[in-house]
Amino acid sequence: SENSLESLVSIGNICRSPIAEAVFRKLVTDEKLENKWRTDSAAVSDWNVGRFPDSRALSCLRNHGIETAHKARQITKEDFQTFDHILCMDESNLRDLNRKSNQVKDCKARIELLGTYDPQKQLIIEDPYYGSEKDFETVYEQCLRCCKAFLEKYR
Repeated sequence: SENSLESLVSIGNICRSPIAEAVFRKLVTDEKLENKWRTDSAAVSDWNVGRFPDSRALSCLRNHGIETAHKARQITKEDFQTFDHILCMDESNLRDLNRKSNQVKDCKARIELLGTYDPQKQLIIEDPYYGSEKDFETVYEQCLRCCKAFLEKYR
């Protein structure tokens, strides 16, 4: 079957998007669909390129039995040309991605907020960087709900 590709984007790629990526990867693995999806995450900015996710993000994922070896990277022109879906966390990501995609010939990615898939209608996934462990947990719960609904729609 046709491979669907998904990329998850946040500003720095060390908190929200690596959580979303790890959650989505676990969902497709649990559903035995990993050969149908290529999942990655990236940053709009280049601030954290090469860094591992925030230790609080890693510990939150670990609490849910999920590991990740992701290192932050910046989104590329090729991402817009190869991924079917680029899902982002907030309006500023959305603006930046739409602006970048306009500079890419043959952009095939559908760019939207991950939160549009949230059954609880929480559109924005807030950056937990300056928050507490609880804020990372909230991001995890949101990502889980959204990724499940997204997978349900496109499986």
